Amino acid sequence: MRFHKYSTQELQRIVKELANVSYIVPGKTKIEIVRDPDDNKIISAALEGQADYIVSRDRDLLDLKEYKGIKIITPEEFMGLLRNL
Repeated sequence: MRFHKYSTQELQRIVKELANVSYIVPGKTKIEIVRDPDDNKIISAALEGQADYIVSRDRDLLDLKEYKGIKIITPEEFMGLLRNL
């Protein structure tokens, strides 16, 4: 099932561009706010990396909508933001 209208080549280009401006963070800050404890590490890494967005389809994360200024959105919403750059 496709959730977008992009070709494989376009998606590869987008992922490569995102990788060029990304960096890995350890996600060791202890956070206990999400219903699914495994998702806390996502929030932790986003805080440590000073992320603007968490892009996910995880319902527990999406239900938060935002945490400490970090917006939590779907991939489709994120692609919409990229289209408007």
